[in-house]
Amino acid sequence: MTDQSRITKACVDDNVEKGLSKEAYVELAVIVVAVFSIDEFHRLLGLDLEALPLPEPGEPSHYRPAQATEGTGFVPMIPRDGAVDLESHLWSEDRTANVIRALSVVPDALHGWRRIAGVQYLSLEGMGNLVGQDDRAINRMQMELVAGRVSAINQCFY
Repeated sequence: MTDQSRITKACVDDNVEKGLSKEAYVELAVIVVAVFSIDEFHRLLGLDLEALPLPEPGEPSHYRPAQATEGTGFVPMIPRDGAVDLESHLWSEDRTANVIRALSVVPDALHGWRRIAGVQYLSLEGMGNLVGQDDRAINRMQMELVAGRVSAINQCFY
């Protein structure tokens, strides 16, 4: 989380060898990003951190899209043009970013990330609006300037 350059194929493969499936790795990444972004937002505003929710009973679905394959990244991904059938709602047409595709092997995790990103930054649909949105206090160029600066400070390779 604090040094993205350490996330390498060898690092992911090492965790898989130790028993963490690539699907579990993706779910864990989404949880860490979600908790971190919500906590940092609270810290920024000087608010107390929210308590973690209580675990809910039940089992994970273990659903894995059949079209998810290895190749582009360190985890299986749905191809750009592969968001069809049960996955047709993950992104529109064949346009999406690799960061979104990297979560696509666990569609439920991707849904959770999209909900948080839509509130804290932009929805996938809002990404196409390069001017501004009525529900935002700053325009798109200002948002990208802030996002770019935060990414640079965090040494994010995206």
